[in-house]
Amino acid sequence: MFDVLSVGNANMDFIINGNKLPNKETVPLVLPGGSASNFAVGCAKLKLKTGFAGFVGRDYFSEQIFNNFKKHGIKTFIKRVNKPTGIVLIFTKGKFKKMIRYIGANECLRSFDLRPYANKTKHLHLASPPLSLLKYLKHFKSTSVDPKGSICMVKFEKLKPYFKHIDVFLPNRLEIERICGCKYTKAAKMIIDAGCKLVVVKRRWHGCYATDGNEKIKLKPFPIKTFHTTGAGEAFGSAFINAWLRGLDLKTACLHGLASAHKTISSIGSQDSATMREIKAIIKRYS
Repeated sequence: MFDVLSVGNANMDFIINGNKLPNKETVPLVLPGGSASNFAVGCAKLKLKTGFAGFVGRDYFSEQIFNNFKKHGIKTFIKRVNKPTGIVLIFTKGKFKKMIRYIGANECLRSFDLRPYANKTKHLHLASPPLSLLKYLKHFKSTSVDPKGSICMVKFEKLKPYFKHIDVFLPNRLEIERICGCKYTKAAKMIIDAGCKLVVVKRRWHGCYATDGNEKIKLKPFPIKTFHTTGAGEAFGSAFINAWLRGLDLKTACLHGLASAHKTISSIGSQDSATMREIKAIIKRYS
């Protein structure tokens, strides 16, 4: 039985940092990435027993992805398919980020049946899922969703039936406002009223906003110069879910998320989330 099963994209990230276009000083870093993959690594660093389910190709990149999960002690339920492993080209400099995606093997998520995994995990996390996966949420006891991608193109009324099966909804500000067509605070209330237990809005360099319908928390980020933002959302999400699953209060869970995101944006790489010792040290430093 896993504490967390993360389902979604597993990619190879080609990261070009420093300028919008490559030159001799901006040789791309090639590292494992993908929203669900980053989230799984974040959970594993926090000592949660973690699994990952998704798709990769039959290629060299898939071997690097398998090895990365093995290094972090993550159990994989990955299917190899006759499509190339997903690739993301990332141009980044400080708060600037531009991503070009090739979905590749991740396309198979659209027909993925999650029911066989319901008895394997205490908590299901969907990251950047196709709409088709949301119908399986009802089979799991505890769930979280980080919408991203195609879900953000779906309007609230179409998503409304699924919210009663989501315990924690983790959009960023632009995503929730696009879904609901209104300011994030009002949008969060709409989603809570639709049956979701907790909405946590990642506000990028403005911090976060979280509500369960009664309590409302708004926190600023820890002060640091932004070096690289890729993976910060998943770092926040994994640390928040870890704290929430362990029964910590809403404000503390938000602080854990902000601390892990703080660690991520201070270095290159989408899986540089924080350990618990690092989270505590960051919170203590700025308290």
